[in-house]
Amino acid sequence: SALAKLCPYYDQLAPVMLERASTRPLYSSDALHDRGNIDSDSESESDVENQPSSIGISVAKYGSKKRKSVEEEWNDIRSSMLKVKQEEDAKRMKIEEQKLALAVKKEDRESKLGEVNLVIMQAKAREAVMHEKTQLLLARRQLQDAGVNQDEIDKMLPI
Repeated sequence: SALAKLCPYYDQLAPVMLERASTRPLYSSDALHDRGNIDSDSESESDVENQPSSIGISVAKYGSKKRKSVEEEWNDIRSSMLKVKQEEDAKRMKIEEQKLALAVKKEDRESKLGEVNLVIMQAKAREAVMHEKTQLLLARRQLQDAGVNQDEIDKMLPI
C-alpha cells in the first residue's frame, strides 16, 4: 500500500496502532482495497452500516462523557490543591507567629540582659570606688604609722 512505501516500519507499527481505538483511522485506503473495485454509487445497506461515521459518533459521545469526567477530576484536583495550599498557608502563618513570638521573647531577654549588665557595671563601679577609698585610707594609715605629720598627710592624700 501507499503507507508502506512512505513508512518502512509500517508492517511493524500497524498492528500496534490498530489495537488502540484512539489511533484507528476513521477512513483508510485498506478498506477500499478490501472491498475491491466496487463503485461508491452502488453501496448496499451493509456497506452503509459499516461506514466509519457511526463509529465517529460513538467515539464523540464517549469523548464527551470522558471530558465531563476529566473536568470533574480536574475540579477534584483543584479543590484538593486548594485545600493543600490553604493547609500550607495555615502552617506558614503558624510558623510566622512562632517566629514573631520568639523574636519578642528574644528582645525581652536582651532587654533584661541589658538591665542586668547595667546593675553589674554599677556594682563594679561602686566596688572600684570602695577599693580606691580603702587604698587611700591604708596609705594614710601607713604614713601615720611612719610618723608623718597629719597636715602633710592631708596635703598629699586628701580625703
